[in-house]
Amino acid sequence: MNEPLVEAEAIAFERERPPLGTLRLDVRLRNPEVEPRWFLLPEKLGASPLPPPGGIFGGEPVRVVGGTNAAVVVTFRGAHGFRALALPPVAKVRLRGLPLRTVGSPPGGSFTIDVALVTSLLVDGVQAPAWLGSDLRTDRVVDAKFADARRLPSRYTPDYLPVPVSVDQVHLTSAVVQPASSF
Repeated sequence: MNEPLVEAEAIAFERERPPLGTLRLDVRLRNPEVEPRWFLLPEKLGASPLPPPGGIFGGEPVRVVGGTNAAVVVTFRGAHGFRALALPPVAKVRLRGLPLRTVGSPPGGSFTIDVALVTSLLVDGVQAPAWLGSDLRTDRVVDAKFADARRLPSRYTPDYLPVPVSVDQVHLTSAVVQPASSF
């Protein structure tokens, strides 16, 4: 049986200034392909994982280290934010505690998040790593806690004016997020 490309479990909920909150997810991503793939995830519950039509005005990468391996997660800012990870071929990445913003109470029971897999991610016409000026490589096997993430240099557009984002060969998938037994 094939393993799913995306699996997720809700492990915690943190209340913030009402009505906001943050769900913490244990997310497992798998790229079985022989080519690298970008995995795009929503930043907010119920949002699309795809870049907003109006573009983005900034990117905030973090390196999440687990042992000797690391993943780089970029949060792109725009009309709605999204997160992106570039997975190498035949990769398995587990991120524990990945934040997902919410409005209101956490969902009761299971819920679904959409994830987009794309072959390229261009920001203002250039590859995302070149636009950010950062090495966004993720190791083939990573098991890391998002709480241990370290910021990398961010980039914002002048005056926070949005620039276009384009993706190629989009494959949409979804994951049913189950609450952990301790949730």
